[in-house]
Amino acid sequence: MFLKWLVYSGVSFIGLFAFQWMLYTGTELSKTRVLFGYVFPSQYFFWFAWAAVMGIVLIIPNSVSFYVIGLAYNEWFKKVWILSLTVFATSAISTFLVAWLKFSEVPSKGSLVGLGFIIAGSLISVFWR
Repeated sequence: MFLKWLVYSGVSFIGLFAFQWMLYTGTELSKTRVLFGYVFPSQYFFWFAWAAVMGIVLIIPNSVSFYVIGLAYNEWFKKVWILSLTVFATSAISTFLVAWLKFSEVPSKGSLVGLGFIIAGSLISVFWR
């Protein structure tokens, strides 16, 4: 059971980390509205083009994530709470890492304690039945 949860949480983490990295990269690029050397006339057109780039780049991680989510729900756990709490925890972890690696932001002590509670809740949902 734990190995299946690790696979699910790992795939979820990779997909969420890639999405958040691309989202915040787009946020940085939107300051100048320049993408591949082209200056877009407005934020709307910039974000439309960036969403297309994100869709292409994230097609593989999203496809794998969707497959594993279906497998995890239908065959492994058969409970949506395990999936939801695990995605919540992996999202919080990936947000922490993206903020740290991309923006050099270190979370407060309270944020780290909250992250610990989220991870603990996810693990409890897997093991305590």
